[in-house]
Amino acid sequence: MEQVELKAKVRDSKGKNAARRQRVNAEIPAVLYGKKEEGVSLSLVSKEVGKVIATKGRNAMLTLKIDGKADVAVMFKELQKHPVTGEIIHVDLYKINMKEAIIVLVKTKISGEAPGVKLGGILEQPLRQLRIKALPDRIPEAIVVEVSGLNINDSIHVEDLKLGEGVQVLDNPRDVVATISVVKEEVEPVPGEVAPDAPTGPEVIGEKEREERRLAVEKEKEGKGKEKAEAKDEAKKDAKK
Repeated sequence: MEQVELKAKVRDSKGKNAARRQRVNAEIPAVLYGKKEEGVSLSLVSKEVGKVIATKGRNAMLTLKIDGKADVAVMFKELQKHPVTGEIIHVDLYKINMKEAIIVLVKTKISGEAPGVKLGGILEQPLRQLRIKALPDRIPEAIVVEVSGLNINDSIHVEDLKLGEGVQVLDNPRDVVATISVVKEEVEPVPGEVAPDAPTGPEVIGEKEREERRLAVEKEKEGKGKEKAEAKDEAKKDAKK
């Protein structure tokens, strides 16, 4: 990955008022962190930071040029944005060792046209960024996902991706990165039209079923008659007593 120069100057004043004055002057307050080192307060040029983010992304490898100090290899650690305008209002940077692998999030980028889409399928991208581990100069700007061979119901998993030398993906190898699916349309019933599974007429009862029902009704009547007779007998016995 190409290193990009970023100018900075040491910031003496701190606090909200100082940070506000910096933003008025088109500067962004920043802090540079290092392993087992105290943070150094800096000021960055707002336009330069925006240009780097727009062209190289958040994982850009930077050569930080601080007035009166040696150049430092750094990367963005955190970007704080205004909740309404989306403008970058604070930056955290951290020093990197070119010989030590680091873990970062890298976005995925779809490439090619999937045949399945032309057949009516929908391209879905469940994973839009991947967690990778690599040396700073091996970190790609994006991980390309080639979909030109995908038909309907086909998928590309993490393990299918072609990565550069020395780049290790830490996500589950079986996680789906891209897939072609089909959305089933719900068919609304037409007024007056009978659903396929709905009964189309009265229930047809055969002779056997009709006879069984008749016997059941007669048996029920006999049972009720017997209960009434027993009740009358009990009443007579009680009257004699």
